[in-house]
Amino acid sequence: AAVRQDGRALWGASPALRGNREVVLAAVRQYGLALEVASEPCGRAWRHGRTWRNVWTWHSVPEELQTDVGVALAVVRQNGRVLGHLPVGLRGDKELVLAAVRQDGRALGGASKALRGNREVVLAALRQNGLALEFTSEAFRAHREVVLTAVRQTGLALQFSRLRADRKVVFAAVRRTGAALQFAADELSEDREVALVAVRQDGLALGSSVFRADRTVVLAAVQRTGAALQFAAGA
Repeated sequence: AAVRQDGRALWGASPALRGNREVVLAAVRQYGLALEVASEPCGRAWRHGRTWRNVWTWHSVPEELQTDVGVALAVVRQNGRVLGHLPVGLRGDKELVLAAVRQDGRALGGASKALRGNREVVLAALRQNGLALEFTSEAFRAHREVVLTAVRQTGLALQFSRLRADRKVVFAAVRRTGAALQFAADELSEDREVALVAVRQDGLALGSSVFRADRTVVLAAVQRTGAALQFAAGA
């Protein structure tokens, strides 16, 4: 009863109770880290991978625990990438997937196809890591609001967008990450105003610019990062 109220109560339980699967499951559902002190065989794999940073330890967990939503939820809150190693049925659980992508946006790649097309889930993932745009549906990669959410988190998300010729999107991307210039459509990567914004954010973006002989652009790049001079025409 105590572990149902506070999973940490497992720490004070007898070895026999720490090895009782029903007790361990009750504790872990309430407090995920309780699995660290479970007795053999329940806790062995987990103590070896204490904070679950090594997702491969998940495959060493008893099958009964692998399919338990409470256990999975506790784990993805610490390492969202574990989502991709969960049973297929769990990858379609919205609460579980939201917890995973809020911890690591790129965990979206392990979600079910349906949830990769769910707006709430997608936006949660992109706010944590814009590069999760890679795992969204084609419709979202061409959706301006969604893409803007991604590139405002990291301009490098532009590479996964279908809006690389959209001026507003590209400006948002290079303002955040100058190196995103390399992913802009030709008509925008060859736009002097866009190039200036990019090199002012990251001087090394000059390397992806067609304005390497333009004194104003080169000066802006070098003022930002001295090493950008290596990309100037004739350097």
